[in-house]
Amino acid sequence: MGDAEKKSFADRWLEPLPLVLDGGLATRLEAYGLNLDDALWSGAALLERPDLVQEAHRDYLEAGAEVICTATYQVTEQSAAASRRWKGVDWRKVLDEAVFVAQQACSARESGAAGTGAWIAGSIGPYGATLHDGSEYRGGYRIDEAELERFHAEKVAYLAESGVDLLAFETLPSLREAKVLARLLRNHPRSMGYFSFTCGPGGTTAEGDELSAVARFFAEQQQAIAIGVNCVPSDVADEALRVLSASGVRALVVYPNSGEIWDAGSAAWVGNGGQKAVSAWSERAERWLEMGVRMMGGCCRTGPEEIAALARHIASIKR
Repeated sequence: MGDAEKKSFADRWLEPLPLVLDGGLATRLEAYGLNLDDALWSGAALLERPDLVQEAHRDYLEAGAEVICTATYQVTEQSAAASRRWKGVDWRKVLDEAVFVAQQACSARESGAAGTGAWIAGSIGPYGATLHDGSEYRGGYRIDEAELERFHAEKVAYLAESGVDLLAFETLPSLREAKVLARLLRNHPRSMGYFSFTCGPGGTTAEGDELSAVARFFAEQQQAIAIGVNCVPSDVADEALRVLSASGVRALVVYPNSGEIWDAGSAAWVGNGGQKAVSAWSERAERWLEMGVRMMGGCCRTGPEEIAALARHIASIKR
């Protein structure tokens, strides 16, 4: 499908069929042998091996993903200043490269497979990701909303005008940070995005906000096309989706991790996970779709094989 024939993301969103998201980008880059131990995380790969970032995107598109997230989750002015290998790099140029590489991957998909579409979500991670202490999984930042707004404002503005199809506000531990980001999104009325949270057991955000309160707030946010949960085990995601669905949310997004837990002290994923945990997505997929999930994929420690299996399962449900 050439560029002239490609439907907009807004048009695709109005169709009844759910979209398939990609899987863990950093996980795929590490599988290629890249060292992402840097404050820029996957953004460092854009400066060292942009060809492999493009290849990782293409791997997910070929597996059946329709939406890929840019390698910008941890690319901020602060992360660029803290980078060991690329200290002081112009972080805006890294954002530019991330969008360009994703666009190239989508163009290859569309020119090589008639009738298929691919869309790009500009990834915006939480403030906690720059702290490198696991704060995105618990919240409790020691900064006020004005500081949070200053931290996020330029990146939101830059990606909103970059040519991506939507924004992905990911791994948010609190409603407080989500409210800041929703306000910033309103500065760009032509943009849309989804808001995805980290959660704990019991139907709350990682910081402890009731998900019913999250649902009430986002019911009034017209640019928020979906809310949901990512980078948690599938059973935690399942509980969060039940609460959000019961609270009246009609468009949900979910992309669990492999079931492992990030240990900031050792900077490693620990615990049980792997293929058995990932297979639980497909087992839950039909129920999630009935709850109102419109986009579904994978997060950390998942790869193209898992996305391909999920895409096949969703296709079987559609029939």
